Amino acid sequence: MQALIGHPFPADGADRARDASGSAIVRVVRPGEAVTMDVRADRLTITLDAEGKVVSARCG
Repeated sequence: MQALIGHPFPADGADRARDASGSAIVRVVRPGEAVTMDVRADRLTITLDAEGKVVSARCG
C-alpha cells in the first residue's frame, strides 16, 4: 500500500485497497475527521491530506 503515498486517492480507492491488501475493512480519514482509537488487525487506515492525496496507509 505504500505505493499510494503522495498520489491522489481515487473514488474507487477503498475497494481497490481492500482487494490489494486483503483487509476486511478500509477506513479513509480526511483532515478534520474524528476517528476511533481502537486497534483492529483487519482494518486498513488510509489518511488523506487536504488535497485528497494519500499521506499514510497502515493496518490497525
